[in-house]
Amino acid sequence: MSFGYSSGGGPYEQWTVRLRAWSRDATTTFDGLPRLTEDSFDQATFMRLIATTEEAIRLFMESWKAELERSFQHAHTTHALGIELVRLRQLLRSRLTLAQHPGWPEPIRTALTDGLRQDLAAIQSDLKAVAGRSSARGSFDRARTDELVALIRRNPLTTLLPTEPTAPPAPVPSSVTGRSARRILF
Repeated sequence: MSFGYSSGGGPYEQWTVRLRAWSRDATTTFDGLPRLTEDSFDQATFMRLIATTEEAIRLFMESWKAELERSFQHAHTTHALGIELVRLRQLLRSRLTLAQHPGWPEPIRTALTDGLRQDLAAIQSDLKAVAGRSSARGSFDRARTDELVALIRRNPLTTLLPTEPTAPPAPVPSSVTGRSARRILF
């Protein structure tokens, strides 16, 4: 299946076909999709595109959560589970790519990124809660439970998200140093 560049159909069809493919196969790329503006479609068409996007995300996340459950069932050591958490976080990268695709109008890109941020925070919280309750079910001892909670904290899904850009440090004015300010690059 090649989705590098699409030559058939209009922008709506190109986006919907790609979204449906991605919902079934996270390796589907969003390369070559046309840039959308707020004027690209009428409101009803945009609403259909958003509904298709939401459905694709729902299906993608169902698949991802099933993968998470399999990982917890089959990882017999904390180390193996840590490796799985990193792998699962990388699988979510395609959702971030979708959310931040430059083809989306800014309000949609922001909403999709915020939705991902909320989902990751909720999943992270659920993981900690499940790990913390595991000793109550008798399946792990307290030390093992603490180890799992610490592992989940050390490997947060939210590290996938970009951090807010920070402003570069302001140069020191020459009036303070007595010499011209310059930047040294190594």
